[in-house]
Amino acid sequence: MSDQTKQAAKTLYSKNLRAFARHHPEVLRKLPVESGETGHVIYKNGRAENIRLLDVELYPEPAPEWSVKQVATYLADPDRLKAPDPLDDSQPPLTYKLAEDLQSFANDLGVEELESYPVDNVGFTFVFGVGLGYHIPLLIERCPAEQMVIVEPVPEFLKHSLYVLDWGALFEQAAEKGIALSFKIGLAPERFILEVEALVIHSRAERFIDGTHAFVHYPSWQVIECRKLLNERIKNFLIRPSHFGDEKIMMRNVVDNLADRSFHLIEGNDEPSQDTPVMIVGSGPSVDADLKNIARLREGAILVSCGSSLGILLKNGIEPDFHLENENTYPLVRNLKSFQEKYGFGSISLIASATVNREVAEMFKRSWFYFRSTLSPAEIFAPAHSPVTYAGPLVANAALAALSSLGFRKFVLFGIDCGRAEGGLHHSKDAVYYEDGYDNFVEGEGHDYLEGEFTRLVPGNFGGKVATSAFYDLSRRTITELIRVKNLEVTNCSRGAQIEGAKPKVSGALNWSSLADELPNILKGTEEALSFFDPHEFLKEEDFDHHIEACNRVLGVLEVSIASDPPKNYIWLQRRLDTVFGVEAEAFLGVSKLVSGSLLSLARFGCYRGSRIDDAEKREAYFQFFLERFVDYARQTIKEAQSFLIDIKKAAF
Repeated sequence: MSDQTKQAAKTLYSKNLRAFARHHPEVLRKLPVESGETGHVIYKNGRAENIRLLDVELYPEPAPEWSVKQVATYLADPDRLKAPDPLDDSQPPLTYKLAEDLQSFANDLGVEELESYPVDNVGFTFVFGVGLGYHIPLLIERCPAEQMVIVEPVPEFLKHSLYVLDWGALFEQAAEKGIALSFKIGLAPERFILEVEALVIHSRAERFIDGTHAFVHYPSWQVIECRKLLNERIKNFLIRPSHFGDEKIMMRNVVDNLADRSFHLIEGNDEPSQDTPVMIVGSGPSVDADLKNIARLREGAILVSCGSSLGILLKNGIEPDFHLENENTYPLVRNLKSFQEKYGFGSISLIASATVNREVAEMFKRSWFYFRSTLSPAEIFAPAHSPVTYAGPLVANAALAALSSLGFRKFVLFGIDCGRAEGGLHHSKDAVYYEDGYDNFVEGEGHDYLEGEFTRLVPGNFGGKVATSAFYDLSRRTITELIRVKNLEVTNCSRGAQIEGAKPKVSGALNWSSLADELPNILKGTEEALSFFDPHEFLKEEDFDHHIEACNRVLGVLEVSIASDPPKNYIWLQRRLDTVFGVEAEAFLGVSKLVSGSLLSLARFGCYRGSRIDDAEKREAYFQFFLERFVDYARQTIKEAQSFLIDIKKAAF
């Protein structure tokens, strides 16, 4: 390496330090102080061509030429995430009408076939590995996305690139392309994926993952593991938002429940701590092995059944103190009626989201309701009250969230498997799903559907691996977060997926004193600490006129926003919707929750089809037509919401 080359490298390094200090100072803290720990750069003919690692080299040939070939090979057959067509899922009626309008317009344009992946409006490009960095400017040029996430498990490799790559020019290149750069440096795979999930959630980018690029620059265990986890976890964000039809069902259920019954309200802010242990029972396959110990431990703890586990417990002669339901589907009503006819519900109390079907509460002697955060009923019916957080995606999450809000801190989990042994049952053998002739599934589901959901492997609670699904995996990670946030003491006896923060323990090793004489007083005291409402009393708190008038306000803000500064593409539109629904939030937050899911579904559908039109002029014409129709349908949706709120007001009083 000549003195001239050495001086040029040092000059570039100093320049890059200043560029990172200006644009990404957090990255500088990740760089090692000393070099030479992980290889050294090989220079030939005045340029950096490789990195030597002990007795091997990172690149099979000079890095500049090899990187060009690698990017070209990638682009010929890119590794990308393909989202399902929104029309393959249940959608609001207006989405299907919009689909007809757009298809007719596409036919007029002469659009005969859509590309397999989006041509533009891509949210992410993930680059796994920096090495010397020659590939990065090529990817910025050829893989445009709203965000590029550069992942380098080996911090010193990034430091090597500071002697080679002009990062200041690269930052300017990315800015010109409208690409926001972020870095994930020196992270273990599990930490990496947690930070990616946080990035997606906090930047509200879950709607833009269709077409995500994943470029692997060099193979290593860390890189391959990060890439695998990304493919598994990012698919969790493909879950569709709740639309207006869903929200209307929940809103009507709230009115039915609160108008017809007296109830106690569970607030999301925690009650004073209680030491009594709580056993939460799910219907995962491993609960079968724990039923005898659940019965043995029964008198020493509060027992809560979740969803279909109520039938399993009652079938085995075990009556819980509480039964928890979280969903509004009618199949669960039919299941509960079947359980009640076979076994009776005795003195079991219901804990449920206020949005469950009214027939659920009618089967129990007393009801403790809560409002789920993020849903419109919480904002419209209970703005002065605290919703329960972490109450999804599954009923086991809701049980832990609701009981911890009551002040309980010690929990034992049974049958909350969040997965299954490969090839095993998806639920307990005593679950209602395995009864002869059972066909009471939610529309679109069934045994084949449930079997097909177990597509990923995760660590098991007692070692090994178990199969899980997107929803079960999200459930276990949500439990982990709830344990962390509330500092809960959780023991997991389930033989399913490992739940971080929960201590694995076999149920036979559990033992505690009987609380048979004390439990009635504990339950009574817990109930007396809750607010009590007679029929209709709670509904009188709500100012429905405020929400009815707010529909006019949110529509006006939306129309003015789009007319005064028309969005340039679908991502801009969805960002604009985020902004609009964030303006005057207190003034129309309830209405925003009511309609935003449907409007985002319209935008997502338009983006899915429109971004796959290869011809730029036709793609732009399609977008402009879509934008015009979107405003019309948004107006219809908000006006329909206003009429619905007027009807709800009448029903409430």
